[in-house]
Amino acid sequence: MFPGMRPRFHLGDSRRRGRTFDLQLSQFTIANSVVMTTLYGVTIPAGALVNGVVESFLDATYLQNGGGGSGFTMQVRLGGVVLFEDPTANYGSSATPHSIGWRSRLYLENKVMTAPRITGEHWIAGQPAVVGDGDLGNLATVLQWSWGGASAINMAIAQLLEFRIQHTAALPSISITRQVGQSDLIRLNG
Repeated sequence: MFPGMRPRFHLGDSRRRGRTFDLQLSQFTIANSVVMTTLYGVTIPAGALVNGVVESFLDATYLQNGGGGSGFTMQVRLGGVVLFEDPTANYGSSATPHSIGWRSRLYLENKVMTAPRITGEHWIAGQPAVVGDGDLGNLATVLQWSWGGASAINMAIAQLLEFRIQHTAALPSISITRQVGQSDLIRLNG
């Protein structure tokens, strides 16, 4: 930290109160299917967005060993309403058993109790690592994009937030595996 600089929030700062209300560490894999399937889902408590923001984080690995180009469609739903959906480009087949790193971060906020908005970022490595998951060797192969959406949804009652995936091909050698799903409630006090 440089002199005179102060982080936006720090431990003990009365403006930010955060707590993890969902943590899923068990792996869950979607493979050999073209059905839209929930990779990570969490119930947002009733009224949680009053003076607060939910931050959800999803860490996964994507393996495409299908022999040709294939991708997937990512969808985010809240209370059964689709707030975002978009297909990826096709990824080339990997000749190695290592999968590529995949990460999404989503912020859910509510200016009024009936109009929640999501904003998010997504990163995926363009090729597998030599050992492990991800790709640090070539900046041109790391893909990143931002996304968002909004709809009229009653947040005064609990609502299910879902990250959903649909593969473009049903092959056992194409899969996405959730490694970690986490949601935090961040309270802002003015």
